[in-house]
Amino acid sequence: MFDLQNHAEWKHIDQIKTQFLKSGFKIYLVGGCVRDLLLKRKPKDFDFATSAKPEEMQALFDKTNDIGKAFGTIQVVIDKSMFEITTFRKDLDYVDGRHPEAVTFSDEIEDAKRRDFTMNALFYDLEKNEIIDHVNGRYDIDHKIIRFIGDAEKRIEEDKLRLLRALRFVSALGFDLEPATAAAVKTYATKLDQVSGERTFEEMTKLISGDFFHRSIPYLRDTNILSILFQDKLDQTKLKDFLDMSRSDFYKLQVAFELENSMLFSILFYGMLLKSEQFDWRKWRWSKSLYSSVLLFRLLVKRMHTKLDKVEILQALQSLEGNLYFIARDKLKMHIDNEVIIRSHYGDKLPFEVPLAEPLVNGQDLLAIGFTPSKTLGDTLESLYKHQLDQNLSDKKQLIEHARTLKI
Repeated sequence: MFDLQNHAEWKHIDQIKTQFLKSGFKIYLVGGCVRDLLLKRKPKDFDFATSAKPEEMQALFDKTNDIGKAFGTIQVVIDKSMFEITTFRKDLDYVDGRHPEAVTFSDEIEDAKRRDFTMNALFYDLEKNEIIDHVNGRYDIDHKIIRFIGDAEKRIEEDKLRLLRALRFVSALGFDLEPATAAAVKTYATKLDQVSGERTFEEMTKLISGDFFHRSIPYLRDTNILSILFQDKLDQTKLKDFLDMSRSDFYKLQVAFELENSMLFSILFYGMLLKSEQFDWRKWRWSKSLYSSVLLFRLLVKRMHTKLDKVEILQALQSLEGNLYFIARDKLKMHIDNEVIIRSHYGDKLPFEVPLAEPLVNGQDLLAIGFTPSKTLGDTLESLYKHQLDQNLSDKKQLIEHARTLKI
């Protein structure tokens, strides 16, 4: 069914399959990788489910990591690749809204039923090359539906983060929530405040950068989840502005600055939409780099409200935050004179595509015409560089002559 033989991980996948089968165990691909293969999306990783117990798995491979043995999960390491393999299990009561208190090892049917959404509960039999579907997940994938398995309230009580994961999958896949699932998310949305900020932030980061984020907006508004998460500190009226920006520009920045696009979307999302400077970023476990970038972006937005000279604008827009401001500038208030300068200098290119020229004059040049080592020399170099950029000069001699006038 799937052309896995051409996948970069096929050698390792085949080795795992062969090792389990020759030892008499069932072994299936499971979860998101099966869903993505059906959708002709490239899986980010491959997870397995098996009839083998954790100790039996560990005996099959030279290198394993005990990452969740109590819950039946072992990480197998082959070369530099890592794969999570979990024993078919049934989860018992959830006491912390995240992990089951204990598990019992079971069969593949019970294992499928314990999962979150039908689309994530498919098994793929590598030996027979066929899908095993105990929850009608294939139908839901074909019809682009996200549906809780079994009782929606129970699935949510087991892990409150599933409320946000449902919307994250809308954003990532472009699917719709099945009516009962949508109703459950709306009914129990307030339970999200029981989830740690760190886990919530991870899901929000993925949700923001989804290719179909626009499809999650009606659900976000209908469930009031954004107000619950951000305590009314998010300007939801600007969400459409956030969506209207060119994704191709983000891709250029992602490549140029060697960042994940989730980071770029997070800076812009929080930079544009947060209404309060007092947002508790520590509660959300933001990285310091994201926190700093959001503050710099917001500072740049404020600066651009007032008239700036050309050099101030050009230097500010060279940063990552400046490039993001450039992309979003039509959605933000800006002094008209600044806009004229930006359009005339950059045209249709992003700022990083029009790098600033290097200074033509250095300290040695100024010493040669009579300057002495001092603060004045440094101030003169800065003034010369601004003059060079402002006048778009490329003649060093012309700048040296201008320096002579400053020396007088």
